Amino acid sequence: IRTVAHHVLHTQVMQDAVSEIWFAHHEERTSQQGIVRVLDVDVAGGAAIEACLRDVRAAATLRHRNVVNVLGVGDRDAPYVLSRYVPFEPLTAQLGTRWTLDETIDLARPLADVLDTGAAAGLAHGAVHPRTIWLDRRAGRIERRPLLAGFGLHHLLADVAGSGRLTEPLDDFLYVAPELLRGAAPTNRSDQYALAAAVHHALTGRPLFERQTLSALFGAHLFAQPSGVERVGADASASPDEIMPRARAKDTDQPYDQ
Repeated sequence: IRTVAHHVLHTQVMQDAVSEIWFAHHEERTSQQGIVRVLDVDVAGGAAIEACLRDVRAAATLRHRNVVNVLGVGDRDAPYVLSRYVPFEPLTAQLGTRWTLDETIDLARPLADVLDTGAAAGLAHGAVHPRTIWLDRRAGRIERRPLLAGFGLHHLLADVAGSGRLTEPLDDFLYVAPELLRGAAPTNRSDQYALAAAVHHALTGRPLFERQTLSALFGAHLFAQPSGVERVGADASASPDEIMPRARAKDTDQPYDQ
């Protein structure tokens, strides 16, 4: 039995390149539940972990109904993020079924607003991904209230990517903006690219780029042009190719106005 921040980890929800996420309950007040992200100290350096936790603490001050509420944060030696419990599943679990354009717009709009709220507070996300986009599950069904988690993870992902230890394109890097691959710090513009990439995946059932090696995947983000997205559904209010091309642009001086 693992206990983190006085919470017993009982069900692992998912795992990515740098962390594990668990449903947990308080070790004494068992009816009190939470969500615990345990950062992997074996894959990223201490400086990256400290930077990640610093961003998590900053994100905990954001007031937005579509942000996962943070209750506690660990330290460099025992890095974790304790969040308020919500019965959720990650967007990755829903990518097997094509979303309609209108459904995807309803998903993207509040998340874009979260990113704008963070940017106004001087905080970029840096790791927008179908695993950091959570869908609130109530009464056995998915409610269309997306939640954004994972602030600060980009520090760990950058550390892992730069270490040379990766030998395959883990899907954590399927949505990364070109400027981050050039070593730039994340901005609202790079978050916009990642959100557009997630929207593309939800609409089409496939990521923007699929490559056999990490270097080829990074090269595609840097230089290749993604294929278009066909109109989804006769009743869709707009074509995705009309609303997403500038968000997916390689030129960071041409951001799409959300």
